[in-house]
Amino acid sequence: MITGRHATRIAFLDVGQGATTVVSIPMTGEAVVVDCFDAANTLDYLKSQGVRHLRGLIITHLHLDHYASAVQFLDYCSAELGLECERLLINWLNCGTPKYLESVQDDHSEGFVPEPGRSHRRKRALAQIRDWAERNSRKTRSLAVEADSGALVPGDINDALTLIHPEHGQMPSLLAQGFNNTAAVLKVQGIGTSALLPSDIQPPGWQTLVKNYSDVRSDVLSFPHHGAWKGADPSEILEQIGPSIVVISVGTEGAKYGHPNREVFEAIRKRPGVRLMCTQAPAACDAHVEEKRSDVLNVTRQHERSMGRDALVCGHGCPCAGAVVIELAEEVRVAQPEYDFHRDAIIRPHFSTPQCSV
Repeated sequence: MITGRHATRIAFLDVGQGATTVVSIPMTGEAVVVDCFDAANTLDYLKSQGVRHLRGLIITHLHLDHYASAVQFLDYCSAELGLECERLLINWLNCGTPKYLESVQDDHSEGFVPEPGRSHRRKRALAQIRDWAERNSRKTRSLAVEADSGALVPGDINDALTLIHPEHGQMPSLLAQGFNNTAAVLKVQGIGTSALLPSDIQPPGWQTLVKNYSDVRSDVLSFPHHGAWKGADPSEILEQIGPSIVVISVGTEGAKYGHPNREVFEAIRKRPGVRLMCTQAPAACDAHVEEKRSDVLNVTRQHERSMGRDALVCGHGCPCAGAVVIELAEEVRVAQPEYDFHRDAIIRPHFSTPQCSV
């Protein structure tokens, strides 16, 4: 049992091709949600943790795979948890220029052919969250402004969270380099260990970040942009951060977007002692990965029942690590999935070309 005022837990939830991360302090019962692509999974996880104070929802940037379910989550918190979400923090509140909002709705911003109906879904989701923010203006904050004040969220959990990118004045130049480079990057501090949550930042934005913030070294890295690092050597960012654990929040369908790319897998494998976990199995791990879904789901659910907890798995795609839960105390510890189970019951029996070292 980890004790200490600042022991911090991070959960990277299995939400398919998207991102939802929960940062919590078990001792105080506080939690902050970073991005929300699957409201049901997020609410289920918070209920399982007995959260007593939901300090905020941070939306790192307005791409659908990071906030599509945010309004549903905010609307159902009270009924599902008996709690109100105390704050909504968004990057765009002081950046509502026409160019910025056009970038939010640009179907080509991810570099792939738009899917039918995607533009409509993006516009509808943007309208929903803007309406919610207007109806709940007292709860809604600008991420940059609150970071400058030193109080992103109320409570002790604020001490665990630092916004290290972007600086508000840099938004125009970052936007010109690509919308993902405006994404909020958070550093999460435990008692003696830390994690870096870079959202979807890409190499140009990362270069801006490291010029302004030198303390990027962290024990845990959520690899940016679902494992897509294009136009630069991923070994460089790994060397700068020096993680012992890398998590990639990715869906099995991510291959059609180039998530993750093989250069990232290769760079991670070259770093001895680094444990890699993907929430879902990418296509690179098996040519028939979709066909493995049913078997992997059954094994995962049986194991989770034996551990006395629910299997928090996405409704589509093939899970691998599933929900990854990491505790930041004097040392970093992976609480879920258990290493032997993940290696011997999931990876080795099911995936012919695993990209992690097992």
